[in-house]
Parts: sequence; C-alpha cells; structure tokens
Amino acid sequence: MSVSLPRGMELVAGETLAERIKQAAYVPSTEGLSSGKSQGHLLFLREGTLMTQTWDVNHSALLGEAVPVVEQVSSFSSSVLGDFSASANGTLVYRTGEAPNLQPTWFGADGKVLGPVGEPGRYLVLALSPDGTKAALEREEPAGNANLWVLDLSQGTSTRLTAGQSRDGQPVFSPDGSQVVFLSARGDASGLYRKASSGVGTEDLLLKSPVAMSLTDWSRDGRFVIYHVPTAQTAQDFKIWVVPMDGDHKPFPFLRTQFREFGARLSPDGHGIAYTSNESGKNEIYVRRFIPEPDGEATAAAGNWIVSRGGGSGMVHWRRDGKELYYLSPDAKVMTVEVSTTPDFHASAPKPLFAVPEALLRLSATPRHSG
Repeated sequence: MSVSLPRGMELVAGETLAERIKQAAYVPSTEGLSSGKSQGHLLFLREGTLMTQTWDVNHSALLGEAVPVVEQVSSFSSSVLGDFSASANGTLVYRTGEAPNLQPTWFGADGKVLGPVGEPGRYLVLALSPDGTKAALEREEPAGNANLWVLDLSQGTSTRLTAGQSRDGQPVFSPDGSQVVFLSARGDASGLYRKASSGVGTEDLLLKSPVAMSLTDWSRDGRFVIYHVPTAQTAQDFKIWVVPMDGDHKPFPFLRTQFREFGARLSPDGHGIAYTSNESGKNEIYVRRFIPEPDGEATAAAGNWIVSRGGGSGMVHWRRDGKELYYLSPDAKVMTVEVSTTPDFHASAPKPLFAVPEALLRLSATPRHSG
C-alpha cells in the first residue's frame, strides 16, 4: 500500500502541484532511514510517466528536478490518477498500458450484484436522476478530455450530452430529470453550465469562476445548486456555496469555517444539508440546517450534528423520503443511518450494508468524486 504523505505535503501539493499531481506516494530514502534525516522520494504521474523527486520533510520542500522512473503507466482522470503504489522499503508496484474500463452495475441493498447496465468505459463520475431512470456519466476520452453521456437505465442505451475538447464533468440532474448542470474547464476559468438531459439544444452558462469548482447537488424544489470552492489559503480546503437557479445566479456562501467541508447533499425536504468535514480532526459526516439566504450563514452554523462514527469518506446520499442517510466508510463499507428531523434532529447508530472494492475509495478520494 502507499505510504502516507508527510506533514506539510498536502499544503505544498495543493498550492503548487495540484494541477499535475492528484495522487502521490512517499517513500523514505534508505539514507534517511539509517541517518534519521527526514528525507525521501515523492512518486507521482506526469502524462503517463511515473516520476520521482526528492522531498525534504523538515522544510516541506521539493528538492532538485523530477526524473522519470517508468513510462506508459496506466491511469484514470487525464493521466494523473495512476495505477501504482509503493511500500516503505521502496518496493514499487505499477500497471502499464491502458487502464481497464469500468462497467456501470446495479447493486441491491444487501450488496448482491443485480446486473450490469450500459457499455463499459473510462467513467469518472456517475449521477442518478431523482426518479432512478437515468444516469449521467462523465467519461474520459482517448485525447485526455472528458465528455458527458446520459444512460437510459431501462434500455441500456446512451445519448451524448456534450462534445468537445474541454473537460466536462460532475453532472447533477434537475428534480424532474429534464436538465443537467455540469462543470466545464474552458480556457482559464471553470464554468457552471445547464443543458437538457435529452442532449437537444444548446447549453447555458450560469456561472464562471477563476478557481476550480466542485458540483454536488440540486435542491428538490429546483431553486438552488450546491457547489464547493477552495479557500485562498490552500486548494485542499473546500467551502460550501449556493447558486440560485433563478434571477442573476449570483452565488453566496453557505458555510465557511476553518475546516474542510465537501460532498454536500440536500435533504429531500430542503431543510437539511449533509456533508463531510474534518472538524473533529478526521473526516466525518455532518448534518446542518439549510438556510438558503445570503445572510443565512451564521444561522446555519448555530446547529450541526455528527452522524458517522469512526470516520466517513464521503459519497453522502439521502433516501428518497429523507429518513435515512448513506455514506462510505474509511474501510470501504456502505453505511446507513436512520434520521429524523422532528421535533429535533436525531440520528441512529450507523450500520453497514455491504462492502465495496477498496479501489473505489481511491477513485473517489477527491471532493468532486463524492457522488
């Protein structure tokens, strides 16, 4: 397995290397282990080539130039999420060639496979429509760009939603399933777009941002879309924002704390919002009251409740009636929590439903893959 990154690595990687390093492994050097020096090697992928560069732990700095280790390492997500791992003694494991395709598959609540749907592909994100009849898929193309497709789950047929050389992704359906909002990196800006889920017609630009956004949800009344943006201090700390779908689409913050919050999902009745936060010192799943007003941030901060136990890796979803929450645990289990909101909020102890392949945690390690 990969060695944990040393203290300070997250900050440096987030500020200076985020665009080209999404996954890394740190290996202490033999000299460092014998002499007590806090120095080692950072392994990361660059355009299909596994690179190594010296990392000074004491000064939180990269030293020298990155040098290639091996070429044609398979990867996902524009050649930055690679199929490699390293142990503390320097043993390296990697896969070469094209990354395998992924097959969309139905699972029952007991974890049993119900069957595949659609065609295999290099999918990065999947989002179900509210009625469960369609799925929007972010699929990576051979050229390194990504486009969106809408899969009819009853027929198993797909319709292209976007086409082009940009990276279109993180789709979210409207409450009635007739529209999809998504993010697209075009030029030097990240944009929030809306298009009919049938693929017919043009797309509308709703919002542009100079920093990368992460899109997660659309309220059931159709009024608000939820997204995250990194803070000015570090690209690893996300804050929750709201964009109205009516009027001038001027966004406003919902939650800005000193902690990292991401993967936010609104309850079906729109009164609550569940998200992942490191407020306790590690990632856990929380619920707050949702106050969709520009000045509602302070009110929303008045009450929050932790619903996970022992950590939460995100991928939060509400049951259709709002009486149950699902999330992914750090040991790759789908967890369920019964919740009630009247007269006060209450959450039961989490229970595991079934385990998923641990590779899913690796592919879903970022906020934007929390769906």
